[in-house]
Amino acid sequence: MSYICKIADEEEMNEKWDYEIKHASHSKENWIQWKKEFIENQKEGKQIPYYGILDGKIICEATASIDSSVVQNGDGLVSNCIAYLNGFRTIKGYQGKGYFSKLFWFMIQDLKQKGYQFVTLGVEPNEIKNMMIYFHYGFSEYLKSGMEFYPNGEEAFVLYYKKNLQDELFYLEEASIQRRDDVVEYMREHQRCHSSIHGSGSLDKILEGITYEECLEKIIKTKDFAYAKSIGRCPGMTYFLIRKNDNKLIGMINIRHHLSEDMLEHAGHIGYGIRPSERRKGYNKINLYLGLGKAKEMGLDSVELICDAGNNGSNKTIQALGGVLESSRVENDVLENVYWIDVSKSLDEYRDIYQDKIYQKK
Repeated sequence: MSYICKIADEEEMNEKWDYEIKHASHSKENWIQWKKEFIENQKEGKQIPYYGILDGKIICEATASIDSSVVQNGDGLVSNCIAYLNGFRTIKGYQGKGYFSKLFWFMIQDLKQKGYQFVTLGVEPNEIKNMMIYFHYGFSEYLKSGMEFYPNGEEAFVLYYKKNLQDELFYLEEASIQRRDDVVEYMREHQRCHSSIHGSGSLDKILEGITYEECLEKIIKTKDFAYAKSIGRCPGMTYFLIRKNDNKLIGMINIRHHLSEDMLEHAGHIGYGIRPSERRKGYNKINLYLGLGKAKEMGLDSVELICDAGNNGSNKTIQALGGVLESSRVENDVLENVYWIDVSKSLDEYRDIYQDKIYQKK
């Protein structure tokens, strides 16, 4: 099968719009009017049509509007650096197979090359599934709401969101008092989402009533080998994964050294995690890559990581950084996978992938 993503020509647009008009279950007058307006707007350079074509058949589409005159409530949604996205459609039978996702990212790359720094879109509040998809695509900044009107007089209440297209940069910073409020909100987000917390170095204890200051003091003390040993712990460091673009706390990673036999058996050298709202974006790979750099600074040549066998995301993250499966075992009725990563080999082998995602502090 041959699947291509492209900017549509007029013949392809007519074909696709005629298909939509023919298969419209109601309000055909809307679709007829939309076709007329869209083709005129495209000719005038106000909209860009993107199509996904499988074996010669148009199966999905998306539109970028680059002129505020063609976008309702367009103030703040379109400018010389902001494009408004709409018209996301995939023909039934081809949905959920990754075709639209490929088209979406093709469109994003094309808009970035054209100089756009942000994209926006609108979604009705009752479109929960679409909202989740857009959130996953990175439309996390709420802008405003407003009413939109269809050609036949129908109206809809719409929420508008924005996505940043500028290259994201990340870095690790040590746990500190300055991040108190960020950490509290990070933990509460996990709590709201009923999600387990990993890599926090026990900062999650603030959800049990312990103050942030008390948790932070313990983390700082645990860097010392003698203190860690006195409380039955291994020395280690807790870092925050920070996205430079918006100074947001994205994840955490805890790196331990001089492991006891018990820690080798049950925890490993590294624990890490990403906040629920920022998952499925590849951030944990960046988190782990940066963590391996810290592990090397600690003198670790190889590190052990343990995760549930059923946690596909964590397994893929470890494997993506060169993790070698040593064994699988049952721990507390849960099947776990035990991996080892050669630190220097991983840092060298994957440098080209992650180097341009790392913020280099001056």
